[in-house]
Amino acid sequence: MRYPGDIVAAVQPEFEAALWRARAMEQQTALLVAGRPRRVLLEMLFSVIVYLLGVLDSVECLAAAGRGARKTRECSRVHRIEKALEIAQSELTRLQEFADQAAVRAALKHYVQGLFIGGGAVVASAWTASQVHMFEQAPTLDLVRAIAAGGLGAIISVLIRISRGQRLDVDTTQEPFLTCLAGSSRTVIGGALGVALYVLLKAEFIPLEIPAASDAAAPYFFTAIAFLAGFSERWAQDTIVRSTPLATSASGSPIPSTSTPCASAPTESAAGGGTGAGLVQTTSLPVIAPPTPDGTDLARRPPD
Repeated sequence: MRYPGDIVAAVQPEFEAALWRARAMEQQTALLVAGRPRRVLLEMLFSVIVYLLGVLDSVECLAAAGRGARKTRECSRVHRIEKALEIAQSELTRLQEFADQAAVRAALKHYVQGLFIGGGAVVASAWTASQVHMFEQAPTLDLVRAIAAGGLGAIISVLIRISRGQRLDVDTTQEPFLTCLAGSSRTVIGGALGVALYVLLKAEFIPLEIPAASDAAAPYFFTAIAFLAGFSERWAQDTIVRSTPLATSASGSPIPSTSTPCASAPTESAAGGGTGAGLVQTTSLPVIAPPTPDGTDLARRPPD
């Protein structure tokens, strides 16, 4: 829709500002929103622009006709313009909120598409693990279950947050390809965390008892751990950090923490066995008794 912007600005600058806001929202809608929400927004913006131009045209026509007293005519013109601007600004604010929500929904659509694309990558990784000898002499189904369960946990975690109405940290201004890539990486990270916990459990870095192969719970153990890792990244990261072994010194003993209080100095009995590295040898000093006064000292003392 075209209108003489310079004429509108000369007659009523506030109208031009409201019309400019509507046109800017139209450009934002064209870039960030698609489909039915975009058509609804464009129709509503068109209605607001038509309303503003209609009010401005009617007010200026009445002013040009010169009907009624000049003071009454001016007061009525100002009142109609202020009322129209108030209504238009309120409607534009509501449409701006609708446009932001539509942009978030569009970004979430690309994000969810990326989730399932990443799920395909996780399935391909699980199939590869079933064919390749990675950690054992023969391919094991536990590793395959860990990869698949980690990716599935990541997908279910995101879908639950969306169904509950919790807002995800999705940038609505970036390209749809990047949003889709971010969604696919979420699933891949879930599968990778499942593999990481599987390896740590096998290496006995995590103090959990692994069921025996003959146990009925054995097929479900690694599947459950990997699913929890994909479902909650924070829990998986905390578990990995806590399983990190302590650094050891050259002698093989763990290096104490800097917050550990220093040991007290050895006593005389402990030091008597000889000196060692890091020990302070103590020496017993003779006890000197205070001197007793003799006759000369008594003579020098002044009388009381």
